[in-house]
Amino acid sequence: MDICTRMALERKELEQAMAKSDLRSKADAIAYADALTRMIWNHNLLGLVHEYYDPHAVYKCANGLKISGTDGIVNEFLSMQAAFPDMRVRITETFAAGDAAQGFTVYQRSWCEGSNTGTSKFGPPTGRRLNETNSMGQTVYQFTKIQERWKVSSEFSLRSQPTIDRLLQNQP
Repeated sequence: MDICTRMALERKELEQAMAKSDLRSKADAIAYADALTRMIWNHNLLGLVHEYYDPHAVYKCANGLKISGTDGIVNEFLSMQAAFPDMRVRITETFAAGDAAQGFTVYQRSWCEGSNTGTSKFGPPTGRRLNETNSMGQTVYQFTKIQERWKVSSEFSLRSQPTIDRLLQNQP
């Protein structure tokens, strides 16, 4: 199967998982989070942040960066996608806590692959690659029901930003 067909089939499967907007169980929350992550990062659909994140969502990074609101979150994600245009997120494990009444917290372990072939805040591309050892991380999503729809109300990323910054600066 060619890559175009494979990507189209994957996207259709992910869209079906996200269409289940009524999260009733931890399994539903896990499928929803995994599909959202793959749609945003692997299919470059950053506009979904405006649809699936609370407008006042807070995104926190391990380096202390704290971004409020969907516009800021989209800009942060755009800077990563600009630096690594071929970036793909590989999810290795996901588990959840909570329930439909109180909301769900979803923990997602992953790593990224891709090459720094785009310009970043540090300058021209270095050609260095993200891989399983230098971009491992954990994301914690908080899903809250807002106006009858499940949305990300907060996200915390434990990905090693200092390591990624060194890759972008072509440092060992």
